[in-house]
Amino acid sequence: MEDNTLNAEIAQTLLTDYGVHVDVASDGNEALEFFRADTNKYDIIFMDVQMPVMDGYHATAAIRDLESKNSKHSHTVIIGMSANAFKET
Repeated sequence: MEDNTLNAEIAQTLLTDYGVHVDVASDGNEALEFFRADTNKYDIIFMDVQMPVMDGYHATAAIRDLESKNSKHSHTVIIGMSANAFKET
């Protein structure tokens, strides 16, 4: 889940080149809706930390909450990501 279009396109291209199906959400709320639609669809989620509407922390917590309520669902791997590597001036 990535709100930066260029970062999302790069990640999608790299992953699809290896045969991975990729869904891209522009914010945490959309990511949660994707997950809610089929809680068994995703083996791994790359979650941006800072996104509009709902950030990655809250989206991850909501996904974990859904998983805890569904005994048939395994624990999805969620990898937190951030492009903020530079100090703002």
